[in-house]
Amino acid sequence: MKTCDAKNNIFQYVNLGLQRKLNRVDAKTLRWRNDPIAFFREKLGAEIWSGAQDAMMALASSATARVSVVAGHGVQKTFTAAHAALWFSYCWRPSKVITTAPTGRQVEKLLWSDIRKTYAKAIRQDPLYPGRMLTCEWKAAPDWFMYGFSSEDPIACEGFHGENVLIIVDEAKGVKDLVFEGLEGALSGTNARVMYISTAGHPEGEFYESQSNPLFEKFHFSCEDMVDYYEKIGLPPPPGCTTRRWIEERKDRWGEDSQRYKMRIKALFCEEVLNAIVPYEWVQRALSQPIRRGGKVRIGVDIGEEGDDPTVIFVGDDYGDIEVDITDKQEATETAGKVIQYIKKYKVFTDDVKLDRTGVGSGTGSILREKGYDIDCVHFAEKATDKEEYADIITEMYWGLRKQFENPYFRISDIPELIEDITKRKYSVNSDGAYKIEPKKEFKKRVKRSCDCGDAAALCYFDNSLRSVGVGNRL
Repeated sequence: MKTCDAKNNIFQYVNLGLQRKLNRVDAKTLRWRNDPIAFFREKLGAEIWSGAQDAMMALASSATARVSVVAGHGVQKTFTAAHAALWFSYCWRPSKVITTAPTGRQVEKLLWSDIRKTYAKAIRQDPLYPGRMLTCEWKAAPDWFMYGFSSEDPIACEGFHGENVLIIVDEAKGVKDLVFEGLEGALSGTNARVMYISTAGHPEGEFYESQSNPLFEKFHFSCEDMVDYYEKIGLPPPPGCTTRRWIEERKDRWGEDSQRYKMRIKALFCEEVLNAIVPYEWVQRALSQPIRRGGKVRIGVDIGEEGDDPTVIFVGDDYGDIEVDITDKQEATETAGKVIQYIKKYKVFTDDVKLDRTGVGSGTGSILREKGYDIDCVHFAEKATDKEEYADIITEMYWGLRKQFENPYFRISDIPELIEDITKRKYSVNSDGAYKIEPKKEFKKRVKRSCDCGDAAALCYFDNSLRSVGVGNRL
């Protein structure tokens, strides 16, 4: 028994010695922590272009660095992410590098293919390079590893914690917000960094939002920028990267103004959300129109219901908005007073004033009624007047707003919240063949706020002439 204990003690001692040797960080490695480009060159024998260098230096600049890269086709995007994974895992010991992508194929065949090839090259140059490589995992110790998984399984992203953590999200445009939320838990350590990297897509989701999030350093890898860099230094782009010839062929085939060219070559997000209530190009046209006035003046009022939701009063005529009042949450009496001011100012008939009474708006409606203003109060859960065409009244209202934009002379002011509400809120077709607008809670989950400006505009242009306005609507 004593002999066995002695052997176990020797074994544990040897293991401890090996672990300490693996965890030892020399002066060169400390230098590489702040200079990943030097690590790529000296340890991995790799070069990256200037745009990728800037993104890597940003990732190395802070223990809480967050980097978001939108990239064109063939610009060393995945190559850079793979080298970033190896840089972090080598320079911080122990550390955890977590990578994900939308599908298992993308994880194994793209990012981890580059990680495996780069690791094999490093081993040939330095047989003592730590760790053991598997298909989508590298491991040097129980708490020192790299691991790749598909975001098709959101549960897999939870539970990663550690002092040194790097999260890499490849093709981030296709990763669900639920996965990003799960990964946030891994960022509680003192050295926890993030790299989102992806080609451009539609203007929605966590990756798109990261390009305007002040917590992120943003980078833009266009194909032209990368090719220009290699031409400037007198070298051809690395094998597998985009070439000048390919760019010119795509320009001739797709057209420089096409969405495909803008997304894949220029690395610009698509201007339109699929199935948006109002197409983005219609809004762009409306923004450029000169001010015209004429036709019936109407008012739409959307009452802020919760949290920071504002109250919006939208005044418009046949040629667009006249005045849009966006106010932080206020008392029902104050809102009612404002509505009366606008009714008097623009001489609006009460039938042409529509107010959302779905929640707290009923109180404002009651006050207006008591003051003698018999306005139309709309409950967003009401049935549509045209039940075959629209699934509910809110869809019918937004479709009425959409029809206004069909008028080539219709104009709107450059109000970011309004533009976002009408170009990002989606619609679908239900099993009965009727249009159905995206529920507000789904929009709020995607865009991170309520669509109050859009609701007020839709109320303003809602044609209630076919609707039975009874006591319930008059409150």
